[in-house]
Amino acid sequence: MKKYLVPTLSAALLSFAVLQAAPVYAGMHKPHHKEGKCIIEQISNMKKELKLTSDQTMKLDAMKAKGRDFMRKTHDEMRQVHEASEMLAHEKDIDMKKLDALAEKAGHIEGDKVKHRVMVMHEIEQILTPEQYKMLEHDKKKMRKHMHKHG
Repeated sequence: MKKYLVPTLSAALLSFAVLQAAPVYAGMHKPHHKEGKCIIEQISNMKKELKLTSDQTMKLDAMKAKGRDFMRKTHDEMRQVHEASEMLAHEKDIDMKKLDALAEKAGHIEGDKVKHRVMVMHEIEQILTPEQYKMLEHDKKKMRKHMHKHG
């Protein structure tokens, strides 16, 4: 009994961590905010308010396409981690090296997502005028306040 306890708990912990860290796989995408819109979609919806130029719109559209490709890639990578962790959890003896490698891979994927978000926000700040960026930030704060009220 004791010899199965540590591997079983480790597999359960990894599965839980993967489920909490990346709920993107298996068609269960849970947006980071209720509307499920990325920041670029939020900007697109505010096009009239922000008075975006055609150059700004073109740059933001290119960023949106690039971001979509990035999210597809990370979604696929996390699905592979999840599938491998599920298979590992059902093995008679859990290979701890494989388990550690899966946990490390999941961490790298999540880290890449954080870096991507920071870079996108930085690039958006470079594209928008200071006034437009201020309007966007105001709208984001308003949305967060609304989410906390109803979330």
